Amino acid sequence: MLSKTLQSAAMTVVAASNATRKTCSRLDHYRRDDEWLTLWQRCQDEASTLDLDDPVVARLRRPPRRFDDSGPAANLTPEHHFKVMFIEFLDNILQTIQRRFDQPSV
Repeated sequence: MLSKTLQSAAMTVVAASNATRKTCSRLDHYRRDDEWLTLWQRCQDEASTLDLDDPVVARLRRPPRRFDDSGPAANLTPEHHFKVMFIEFLDNILQTIQRRFDQPSV
């Protein structure tokens, strides 16, 4: 009886590992430029349907002069700004999932 329980648990771990791999693959798919453009356009369309203002980037705050190397300020478009945030968000999720399931016991 105990061996059936262990087999069932092992199959569950294998299924979880497969689901993890599929999930990571799908999330990694969203990092592609064409996927981002599709998502951005859908968000823009939904925002216009809801009569929301266009997205804007917060005012650029320059660092104190003692820390600034006098380089040009970065002028990001709202699309690029939110893309960077989205990619960081995806990377955080992927790293968390991989860290949780890439353990010797699994």
